Amino acid sequence: MQGMKWNRADLGDNYVLFFRDDRLDPDGQHPSFKNRVDLQDRNMNNGDVSLVLKNVTTADDGSYNCNIFNKVTKSWESINTVSLTVSGQTAELTVAPVGLIAGLSVPAVILVAAAVGFVCYRKHKKQNRDFN
Repeated sequence: MQGMKWNRADLGDNYVLFFRDDRLDPDGQHPSFKNRVDLQDRNMNNGDVSLVLKNVTTADDGSYNCNIFNKVTKSWESINTVSLTVSGQTAELTVAPVGLIAGLSVPAVILVAAAVGFVCYRKHKKQNRDFN
């Protein structure tokens, strides 16, 4: 079996998205994610297993875990966890194992987080310059 799935701990045995044998498997998918999720690239080129989540609301807050099925060990292995906090408007975004990739319609909280990250980076860079 070949497989990849996205879970959220608070969903119990249900999952956000399950992709196996080159297709989406809706059995066991949590009802709140039906017709709202897909993969960025179903061919998973270059290892891209990014999850596209449509019509995002505050109910989508949570910690998303990406798992792949290891054919050698015949077990599921977590490759990364991404925390999502939604505030304000609804949007469409892509949750990737390496972080969040988002368009212009992203909820304000993500834009604020990016701005805060940039300010922290500049402050850190300035402190390093002051020490040299």
